[in-house]
Amino acid sequence: MQFEWEESGWFLRLLVIPKSVGHRGKPGRAVGTSGLETKWLDTRGELRRAVAEKARKYGDVGLPFILAINHIGVSCDRTDWTDALFGTSAVNVWFTNDAVHHQEPFRKNDGLWLLDGKARRTNVSAIIGGWAINPRSMGAHRLEVYSHFAPERPFDFQGNLSCWVLSEVTGQLEEHAGRTSAEILGIPHNWPLSWDEAKKD
Repeated sequence: MQFEWEESGWFLRLLVIPKSVGHRGKPGRAVGTSGLETKWLDTRGELRRAVAEKARKYGDVGLPFILAINHIGVSCDRTDWTDALFGTSAVNVWFTNDAVHHQEPFRKNDGLWLLDGKARRTNVSAIIGGWAINPRSMGAHRLEVYSHFAPERPFDFQGNLSCWVLSEVTGQLEEHAGRTSAEILGIPHNWPLSWDEAKKD
C-alpha cells in the first residue's frame, strides 16, 4: 500500500511497512524515522575508477571511443568531472616577509587525462557524463560532455551535444554550444509531466 503526492515539481511517495510479527498488538509508537549515515564523498575518485575501468575494458576498437558514465550518488557536477579528468583543484596560499597574503590556484597531479603534464588515456575520445539520469530526471539533469584534448581518434559532436573542450590558446575549458539531451529526445521543458497532464496527450 502506498500514497503518492505531486505538487510544483515535488514528488513524494509514502509506503506502509508492517510491524514485525513479534511487535504486533503491543502498545507503543508505530510511526518513526531513521537517520542517515554521514560520510565524506569521493565523487572524483568514483568517476576516475569508472572511466579507468571502461577505458581498458574493450581494447583498441579502431574507431573514436566515447564512454558514457551515469553517476548514481548524492551529487555529481562539473567540478567533480574536471577534477577527475584534469586533477583536483586546489589553492596554494603563502605570505611574504611583509605579511602580504598571496594565493594561486593549481591542480593536483592526480588527473585521469593529465599527469605530470602528459596526456593519458588517449584511447578515449570523449566522455558523456550524467548524474542520476532516469526517466523522471531526463529533462532536468543535463548531460556533461568532455572531449579529450589529445585523443588518438578525435570525434566531432557537430553541435549535437554541447561539449567542453580544452582551449589550446588559454588552457581553460571552453563550452562548444550544442543541443541538450532533452532537446534531442524531444522532452518537454516541464518534464516529468503530472498524471493529469499526461492524460491530455
